[in-house]
Amino acid sequence: MTDMAHLFSNTTRCALVLVCLCQCCCSAKPSLLDRFVKFIDDFNRRYENGTHEFERRFEIFKMNLERIEKLNTPYREGDSAVFGINKFSDLSQEEFAAQYLDDLRPVKLSGDTALRFQSEKPSGRKGIAPSLLPKKIDWRARGKISPIKNQGRCGACWAFAAAEVVESAFAIKHNISAPQLAVQQLIDCSDKNYGCSGGDICIALDYIKMTGITFQKNYPLTDNDGTCHTLRPAEEVINITSYTCNKYVGTEDEILHILATTGPVSAAVDASTWNNYVGGIIKFHCLNDINHAVDIVGYDLTGPVPYYIVRNSWGTDFGMDGYMYIKVGSNLCGIAEEVSEVHLW
Repeated sequence: MTDMAHLFSNTTRCALVLVCLCQCCCSAKPSLLDRFVKFIDDFNRRYENGTHEFERRFEIFKMNLERIEKLNTPYREGDSAVFGINKFSDLSQEEFAAQYLDDLRPVKLSGDTALRFQSEKPSGRKGIAPSLLPKKIDWRARGKISPIKNQGRCGACWAFAAAEVVESAFAIKHNISAPQLAVQQLIDCSDKNYGCSGGDICIALDYIKMTGITFQKNYPLTDNDGTCHTLRPAEEVINITSYTCNKYVGTEDEILHILATTGPVSAAVDASTWNNYVGGIIKFHCLNDINHAVDIVGYDLTGPVPYYIVRNSWGTDFGMDGYMYIKVGSNLCGIAEEVSEVHLW
């Protein structure tokens, strides 16, 4: 080999090495620290690098990434990833539970209240056969759902779920857009519940039946416990005629029937894994340790995985603009354990 050929060969090898190194560097995934710094920027956190709080939150963030990887494992390639980094990714599981899953408290009933619950449970529902139900119902598309709200640190998911299902019932009955009702009235005035410290959807509906609920403009939302305000005579209230709080485990076709023929419903659920949810249909990793309340505003049976359209109260920056999808038929997330339906005058 001539000196020139040898030089060319070495030069070629060096060039190939450099290209390979460049490709490796350019395609390398961001480091965990880079991802945490991006999270801090995306979600406006104020963790200063080098501080104890920065290091602690970084460790929690890494644990959440490990958890996200495990949660996504059963989903087949091609499925939309349903778990990922979101606004809760710097909270430990214990912190998330304390702040967002400590707000549903079943209330022991007695006397007249217990009788009302019992007397309004239907013995059976006659209607459309499951095979004849519409394949898709979405009450958002019909203008019967009010804008997504954010309960913040106030543990009153029960109040949001109760007020919002009445909003939709009122809109459907009068064929108008959904109004915004006074969630804060329920937080302050539903005295058998515990305000921002927790409560029960059915107790809130019982309060609305007996007392009525006014519009948010008359009783603004503060997301804090407050003193119950006496409503002025001129302030209109909405009353409900009846409500049901039923268990549909094993009979979720009945939930679909209500959604198709009556309107949205409220549901008590297990949201223990939702702190890592970013989108798609939840099909796994969701039990029935009831700790949160939501509304179901429709369903979709057209695809290979039928799902409920679920409205949450954690703001539009959660899930898919405040909504999420949960598979129909398996009591996933305990969604059939306690379902509430309302009727108006």
